[in-house]
Parts: sequence; C-alpha cells; structure tokens
Amino acid sequence: MANLRALKTQMKSIKSTAKVTKALQMVAATKIKRTEMRAKQFSFYNEGINNIVNNMGDLSKFEGLALLRKSKSVKNILIVLIATSRGFTGSLNSNLTLHLNNFIKDLKGKNSNIKIEGLSLYKYGLKIFNRLGINVISHYGDLKEGVSTYELIPVFEEVEKKFVDSTYDEVYVFYPKFINTLIQKPTFERVLPVGIEKLESKTSNSNLIFEPSKEEVLNLLVKEYFQASIYNALLQTNASEFAARFVAMKNATDNAGKIIKKLGLLYNRVRQEKITKEMLDVVGGSNI
Repeated sequence: MANLRALKTQMKSIKSTAKVTKALQMVAATKIKRTEMRAKQFSFYNEGINNIVNNMGDLSKFEGLALLRKSKSVKNILIVLIATSRGFTGSLNSNLTLHLNNFIKDLKGKNSNIKIEGLSLYKYGLKIFNRLGINVISHYGDLKEGVSTYELIPVFEEVEKKFVDSTYDEVYVFYPKFINTLIQKPTFERVLPVGIEKLESKTSNSNLIFEPSKEEVLNLLVKEYFQASIYNALLQTNASEFAARFVAMKNATDNAGKIIKKLGLLYNRVRQEKITKEMLDVVGGSNI
C-alpha cells in the first residue's frame, strides 16, 4: 500500500514545479508579443532600403561592389548559426541540428572538397556546431535577449571582413524562422554575396537624383541590407525561442496537473482504505 506521507510529499513537489513552469510560460508569452512587435517594426526599415534600391534600375553594372562580388568557384563557406540562448525549448534545437546537418550534406554532395566553417550566436549555436563536427571560428555566446544592432557590430564587421578578403566565397545565416506560436521553421539564407535579384527592380524613377553618386549610395545600402538580414534572423530566433518555451512550459504545466489529479485520487483511495482498515480493526476488537 502506498504511503500517505510519501504521496503528499510528491504532490507538494509537483505543485511547486507546476508553479515554476506556469511562471516561465507567462514570461515567454509576454516576450513573444514584444519580439514580434520589434520584428514588424524592423521590417519597415528593410522595406525602406528596398524602396530606394528599386528606383536605381539595372544593378548589373555594380556587380564589382565588394558585397555583391560572386566567386567563380565556391570553395569556402561560412555558416552563421543563430540558435537559442537557453533551454526548455522542446525540440527546437534538435530540429535545427537535423536540418543544418542535411544542409551541410547537400553542400558536400555537390562538392566534396568544399570547406565549411561556422560562427555561432548564443549558447546552443556552439553546441550544435560541436555536435556536427564543424570548426567554429568565433562564438558570440554572451549576447542578451533583445540585443540591438549596435551590439552586433563586431559580428557584422568580422563576417564582412572575412568575405571581402576572400576567406569565404559565400556566407549563409541559419536560424529558426518564427511562423506562429506552434511552428518554427529551420531556415537558411545566403547573406553574402548579396543577391542582386533580391534588390533589383525592373523599373526605376529617373527623376531621382542621388547624392553622393548612385554607386556610393548602393554600396551603403547593400551593407545595410546584409546587416539587416542577420539582425532579422536574430529577431526571428528570439521569437521562435520564446514560442517554443511557451509551448514546452504549457505542456509541462498541463502534465503536472494530470499527475497531481492522479496522485490525488490515489491519495484519497489509500486514505479511505486506511480508515476502513482501522474501523474493521476496531469492530473486530470489540468482539473479543
């Protein structure tokens, strides 16, 4: 027969855990909304860049710009991995690992001699790279949630420098894209060289006058576009992390409730059996 005191202690412990998971769930819910709002606000900035570039017309003559330069053969690739900063995110990081591994296999399937290295943001990015055996050139593990573009300048500068000096022929950013609270999609994007097809418009406004020159303006905007792509991936990762934690903590809270209910029923049954046994002992003793 189960011990009443042990059952009571177990229920108390699970109730305490449920309070913690419920608190984490509520915090995550608040942060999802806040991060979503930041991502939407930042999207207006990206639209502004595109609107200006769309009025420049044919960009093919500017392919010599440093961040637009394409290598004739791709031999070295850098992957910027943005994973979660903390745990309690369900299968989010496992899915990232799986899809990143498949992405790397596809690249090596096309060119077995290709060299792939990584740059990681947040704690779990380094863990994923280590698990896959990818050499990590830099790890930015001390970044906080809600980091600003200013705080990412060292990341932007390192990636840009290594691309411009031809250390890497292409740079990809890999991150969990926030779709909604239940869905976060592992996503990769090539951020360098910046694809002209992403910026170019078939129409242009010939009435616009660029000062300084169109080439100088484009050079600045392409740099901004590259940095915005990485920052957007980071915001998407933050939102995905909070959403995954919200779901994981909600499931944990719900499971705790079910366990407490079962233990409560067991406790009441054992207690009733104990009372019945004591009554039978008393009744039996009175007949002696």
